[in-house]
Amino acid sequence: MTNKIISFVLFLFIVSSCNVNKYSQEDIDAIVEKTNNKLKDFTPTQYQWASKSAYSQIKALYPDPDIIFLNETYKFRSGGDSFNLYYFKDGALIYFKESKLQSIRDSNNKLRKILSKLILYLNQDGSVVKYYKNYDKKKADLEGSDVDRILSHAKELYNKVKDHTN
Repeated sequence: MTNKIISFVLFLFIVSSCNVNKYSQEDIDAIVEKTNNKLKDFTPTQYQWASKSAYSQIKALYPDPDIIFLNETYKFRSGGDSFNLYYFKDGALIYFKESKLQSIRDSNNKLRKILSKLILYLNQDGSVVKYYKNYDKKKADLEGSDVDRILSHAKELYNKVKDHTN
């Protein structure tokens, strides 16, 4: 009988812990809004990041012990800029917003500018809750490579800024 009770309690604990990191878009919006309301009271810590294909300036703010906000100006070495906002909760990216302007050569070898926007709402396990993607003024589908690229870069940035103490 005792083993059954322990097993049942353990089962309930496991089931309830699986749902802890699940957010709705409304939950994430509330976290983002609460964070945004606190940001004006903090001075950002500045960081730099670089790779072969790009470099960025990062402003990090730490409004709550479990929240990190990053504002990144990302510059492509091949031409183009991206302005990114990251909201981390408990070490996981839950909200990402990107506005990217790139110069691309068309079939006539003319240089043209392409504006794209992406907003991601994410659970702490990296699964997408909701997204908005616009490429060159047209609605676009989210690709797995988009999410992989963002999560990979976000992890690099998080590891760079996570140990800051206020």
